[in-house]
Amino acid sequence: MAKVAVPIIKITYPAEHAYSSELYELFEQEGVWNPNEDFTFTGRVTVPRDAESAPALRRRLSEKIRELLGEDAGGRLMRLLEECDWDVSFFVDCW
Repeated sequence: MAKVAVPIIKITYPAEHAYSSELYELFEQEGVWNPNEDFTFTGRVTVPRDAESAPALRRRLSEKIRELLGEDAGGRLMRLLEECDWDVSFFVDCW
């Protein structure tokens, strides 16, 4: 499996693979849901516009993202972060 971090709003799937959230509740009730699993997780990146340090933090992160991912992939991610006003959830798969 690929080791990736994907913005949740960019994950696409056919309707036949989308199940009611009640499925999660069933798994949790039956004790098979593992919320502390080491190989997958979700997290939210938020840099509120009204925070005093927001402009400097956004600039610093932008530079680091482009350094880490390169200009092409980093630029795509930066456009997404800007479009979403720096409030994006990610799915991370490390397995």
